[in-house]
Amino acid sequence: MSGAHLNPAVTFGMWLYGSISGAMALTYVVAQCIGAFLGSILVYLTYKRHYDVTEDAGLILATFSTGPAVRDFKWNLVTEIIGTAVLVFGVLRIFNSHNGIASGFGPFAVGILVYSIGLSLGAPRAMPSTRRVI
Repeated sequence: MSGAHLNPAVTFGMWLYGSISGAMALTYVVAQCIGAFLGSILVYLTYKRHYDVTEDAGLILATFSTGPAVRDFKWNLVTEIIGTAVLVFGVLRIFNSHNGIASGFGPFAVGILVYSIGLSLGAPRAMPSTRRVI
């Protein structure tokens, strides 16, 4: 069982926590990088026709990643740190051998955690203007 190694941040957190050895962490990170590369190839093949007819580089990039609605490196970094910390601590808590959650329910709990983080870090929409233009 992998123990919810969703990305290198989780693997690094589990290594720091002492759940896995350094060699195992390196193995997971290499596997995650290979998986990301293969996943990128699948995304490219999936959207190949889209790329053929789209000239907007931002729309092409959007098929591979998300981006902030407001670009501010400092605050975007803070958001990523918060999201990653919640993910790592949540996974560590779920798979803690003392709480019994990991015995079958763990993968589902991690899925709910990832979904909840995604919902909570969405940028709020701006309020529509009440000013009337004549």
